[in-house]
Amino acid sequence: MPIHNTLPTVVISNFAEAHVDFLGRLADPKEREDLINSEAYHADRTLLWAGDPKLLFVTYPIAHADWLTGALGYPGTRHMVPEQPSDFLCKDILREAPLMQAIVDYAGPQRTIQIIPYATTPELYELVDALRQQKRLTVLLPECPLPENLWVRDYVDTKAGFRLLASTWLADADRMLPPGIVCHSREQAASVAHWFCRRGDTCVLKADTGESGIGFEVLTPDNHCELGETIKTLHKNFFFSDEPILVEKYIHAERQLSPSPEVFVPPLGEGDPFIMYPTQQLFQKFGDFCGILVSKEQFSQPWY
Repeated sequence: MPIHNTLPTVVISNFAEAHVDFLGRLADPKEREDLINSEAYHADRTLLWAGDPKLLFVTYPIAHADWLTGALGYPGTRHMVPEQPSDFLCKDILREAPLMQAIVDYAGPQRTIQIIPYATTPELYELVDALRQQKRLTVLLPECPLPENLWVRDYVDTKAGFRLLASTWLADADRMLPPGIVCHSREQAASVAHWFCRRGDTCVLKADTGESGIGFEVLTPDNHCELGETIKTLHKNFFFSDEPILVEKYIHAERQLSPSPEVFVPPLGEGDPFIMYPTQQLFQKFGDFCGILVSKEQFSQPWY
């Protein structure tokens, strides 16, 4: 059974809003639009977030929402969509009066509400400020950092930042983290990649920021070409942009398996983190994320 919310809870599925800067690097307008829209369509999984009852905001209607919430025990979860959706869901809510009023009504007579977004963004802070100042609501953000601390989340979310911090936090970091080098230019990344290949290792080149494995480049000992050609390939990849590039040894897996448990991390001093439910990420091919698998069978998997 899902967690029962005793406080009015709003979930904002701002997937596209969180990744529009990265995905917006694509030069082709149609391809860029399709890629950003695909992020918004991942929002159906947020029907299962943060317990029940709740009010959920998504960019596009979820056709199977009634079936999913009914079958899995979320009868008090309903979702709303903007009349004119954009890449920025929080701005859509702020712009459209019926959506703002829905939050006010959902807050009830206590005029208090908690908001849980997919990602904390500058646009979310704008929405929260308007709810507090214009609508006079008490808005709680249990999963969001303070605005002045947002840089910490952003730093941990980069490849270079995570490797640096994880190597400090993990006692067995040398076993848990694949060998990798943070590079500061495409030219340096190409040289490092060729070094891996000369050693007989396949390597993967990743933009410091990213989403769902988009924009990765893989070099194998038998397919790497001249250094100059590799540099040209990296310059053609819009996703690398002007930021660090991580070159890591590619870890070969016997089968395609990517466990992704949903974990609740309470504020410091208010209990231990706990797994809400386990999922497995699904990929059609390397780097092509296409959703998650949620089933009771996950509880019996060896990795769980």
